[in-house]
Amino acid sequence: MNEIVGHPPTRTQHGFAAFLLKFMKSTPLIGGDMPSGVVRLLSSYSAAYLVPAGAGQFVLIDAGADANAEEILSVLKFKDADASAIKAIFITHGHIDHTSGLRNFPDADVYVGAGDRTYIEGTGNGDSIMAKLSGKKPKLAVPNLEKVHTINDDESVTVGSATIRALAVPGHTHGSMAYLVGSDLYIGDAVTFDVKGSAVKPPAPATYDMKLAIQSLDALIKRLDQESVAVQAVVPNHSGPGTID
Repeated sequence: MNEIVGHPPTRTQHGFAAFLLKFMKSTPLIGGDMPSGVVRLLSSYSAAYLVPAGAGQFVLIDAGADANAEEILSVLKFKDADASAIKAIFITHGHIDHTSGLRNFPDADVYVGAGDRTYIEGTGNGDSIMAKLSGKKPKLAVPNLEKVHTINDDESVTVGSATIRALAVPGHTHGSMAYLVGSDLYIGDAVTFDVKGSAVKPPAPATYDMKLAIQSLDALIKRLDQESVAVQAVVPNHSGPGTID
């Protein structure tokens, strides 16, 4: 059976991000090799990913921890684009370090697992210790709820030249999703890679059901193996990418 293996880190983080990554024994966010054409957008202690979708269009995987989405908008400006170039945003899970930037892209369709929809509507919080402490975030809610779509396991959405397949990995949150884009698997917080390149389970204080989270990851690997899906890069939000070998 395949296993997930990380790349060694190439640089280090500073400040709070460095403290958090050290606590999680994770590789730096900026370590590892990114998929071709994809831009990693650092956002405090998390990351979002800008995926090209042809003809000046882009897809975002998560929206980062910055409520102003400064890094995302800066990269778009560098590419002679603006917020309207983001046609769709796929949320791996509803925690605020993955959803805070959503309000900056009012024209984008937002896709999220059913169990996490209330997060981005500002009407609910999670079941983990940290989620309960952080509470509801109505000020960060998506302004136009008609743009919010529930995405289900094994559902695919085509945006321009990009096709995104959702794969359910519940456990970190109820509605956690991984997204397969071509041969790249965006996996949210379902896994990170430590400094030795080994897969690390999600942080316990932010996870509502660790046993389920581990089972979901194991099931995902078996599923991709059985389907003979060749995954080139496993891309988490709190460490550099890895591979399935």
